[in-house]
Amino acid sequence: MTILIDFDDTMTDLLPTWVDVLNSRFGENVDWRNIRQWDICKAFPRLTDEEVFAPLTEDSFWDLVQPKKDAVYYIRKLVIYGFDVVVLTASSPDTIKSKFYNCMQKHFPFIDFKDVIVSSRKYLIKGDVMVDDAVHNFDKVNCYCKILMDAPHNQSFDNKAKGIVRVGDWAHAYNAICGFAERVGFTNR
Repeated sequence: MTILIDFDDTMTDLLPTWVDVLNSRFGENVDWRNIRQWDICKAFPRLTDEEVFAPLTEDSFWDLVQPKKDAVYYIRKLVIYGFDVVVLTASSPDTIKSKFYNCMQKHFPFIDFKDVIVSSRKYLIKGDVMVDDAVHNFDKVNCYCKILMDAPHNQSFDNKAKGIVRVGDWAHAYNAICGFAERVGFTNR
C-alpha cells in the first residue's frame, strides 16, 4: 500500500518557522495561526514576493524547520509496518537540496531520496492514501483515501463534502491510514 505524504506543513511545521523568520527579518508582527489563505504573500503585504520566499532557499532556514508533533514516530511506524511511504513536495529546484539534507534527512533519516517525488502536479502520482495540507492537491488526486492535515489556511474547506478525512495531528493521521488499510484488507502490519 502506497502512502503519499506532503512534506511542508504536513510532515513539518514550515509555516510557523517561515513566519517567525520573516517577522524577525523585516520587523513584522504576523501570527501564523491567522493566515487563512494559501498565498502567504498576502499576509506580508509590505514585502515583495522575493523577500517572502527568500528564506526557503537558505540552508540555515531548513535547519530551523521542525517536524510536526509525533510525525517522526508515526511515519517511521508506517515504514516499519511495510507501507510504501513516498514523500511528495512541490519544492522549487533551488530549495530541494537544502530541504532534503538540512531538514528531511535530519529528522526523517529512514526516508531515502529515492522515495521523494518533487512535483507541483501531485495528481499525476498514483497512491492508495494521500496526506496533505493543501486542499487544491486533492482536486484530481489519484488515490482512494484522502487525509487533510489541519492548518489555518484550510479551515474554510468543507472536507466532509469532498469525502476527505480531516486530522489534527499525526496520531489521528496514522489511525486513519491504518483504518483504511484494514477496510481494504492490507495485512502487512
